[in-house]
Amino acid sequence: MTQNTNSNDQLQDRRGVPVFIHSELDDMGLTPNAFRVYCHLARRAGTGVAWPSYQSMGNVCFGTLTPSEDYDRRLAIDAVKELVAA
Repeated sequence: MTQNTNSNDQLQDRRGVPVFIHSELDDMGLTPNAFRVYCHLARRAGTGVAWPSYQSMGNVCFGTLTPSEDYDRRLAIDAVKELVAA
């Protein structure tokens, strides 16, 4: 195996790409559901605030994965509770 030792090779700051996960968020140990809801809220809020209903968060984040809208809503509620407690 050849190792590239070119001193011009540097890691680039990739925060301008569509996905950047800050180390603090990555280290929080969130469940996949809470992480998904967090990402949805961050996208909806931009630099401001977002007030989607639990139902709309459940539909967007879990709608294709679960058997009912009530279950989607419950997953969203549980995810928000986890985020608040984190």
